[in-house]
Amino acid sequence: MAIVIVNLLVLVALLAIGVWATTPPGAAETSRTATGASEAVSSSRCPDDRQGIVFYRGRYAEHREARGIGTLHDFVHTEGSHAWSKAVDEVQRPYPGTQAWLMSCSASEGGWGRWVPNSQGSGVGGWLQFMPGTWAGFYRHAVDDVRARGFRVPESSASWYSTLGQALAGAWGITHGMRHHWAGAGCW
Repeated sequence: MAIVIVNLLVLVALLAIGVWATTPPGAAETSRTATGASEAVSSSRCPDDRQGIVFYRGRYAEHREARGIGTLHDFVHTEGSHAWSKAVDEVQRPYPGTQAWLMSCSASEGGWGRWVPNSQGSGVGGWLQFMPGTWAGFYRHAVDDVRARGFRVPESSASWYSTLGQALAGAWGITHGMRHHWAGAGCW
């Protein structure tokens, strides 16, 4: 019986948040009086409940900000830093299931160490051996995609030389049917 009551209370709370989430805090709706004049009407039936919800939403936003939840992190390569594998791990948050392919393909393309230019002068470079224009297009799509899903992307990743930038572009590419852009033996 106690479980049923708890479940009902949770359901009521979720419904309340869902209903009140459509009107921003402090917003008022207008209604017409009998004389035709507009007057502001509070969208909340209980000001104390409304204030509590706004308070906890604010606290959760502060918590997310302090913890960096939703913020992707870029990693600068230094000797022994494993920046590429850390960036690939980071990209699993918005693109889960891409780690094996990113690590396998990069092992046969540019490696896992520092940023590598193609030695034959083709113009490709990095861990996934992107052409600059291809990387820029994939990266733009990836950033638009992950931002639309609530992630924050650091400005430092907007570089062809960024571990996070290359990992995001590669993960977006393989999740959107673009595997044919890579020819390395590990890019299955």
